[in-house]
Amino acid sequence: MSEAAHDQQRWSRSVPVPEGQAWQAQSNYSRSRDRAAWNEATYEDSLLSYIKYRKQFPNGLFVKEAKARIRAFERLRDNRDRYQQMLIEDRVLSKNKPAALDVERRLSRLGFDPGPIDGKFDQDTQRAVRQFQRSRGLPVTGFVTKETRRVLTRL
Repeated sequence: MSEAAHDQQRWSRSVPVPEGQAWQAQSNYSRSRDRAAWNEATYEDSLLSYIKYRKQFPNGLFVKEAKARIRAFERLRDNRDRYQQMLIEDRVLSKNKPAALDVERRLSRLGFDPGPIDGKFDQDTQRAVRQFQRSRGLPVTGFVTKETRRVLTRL
């Protein structure tokens, strides 16, 4: 056997771990698995990938980052759901012409210019709604939500 072949055979065998250092080898192996799982989770960058990482490595190196990403995805989902709800409320109101006219009249009376009072929720109306919401400490969305309508009708 040539010397090069002998060296290759020697290096291809697993290196024995001295007694007392087995925990360190296992720890290095666990860390590399942890890092590989984290790299996979960040590559996928989805709520499910971070949940999967946390289940697989509850005490992992990147558990804080995984928790933060999960919270961010949940906030995004909640915001998207809230946006859809506001859009529905606004559209329902805008299809009710007497109610839409009432909102525009009230905004105009309070000094917020909704444009022509025609019962159409256009850009001018949305701008007036945002200004009203800002002045009353409401969430500024430009949509006439139930909360905005309630405050508006009290004035």
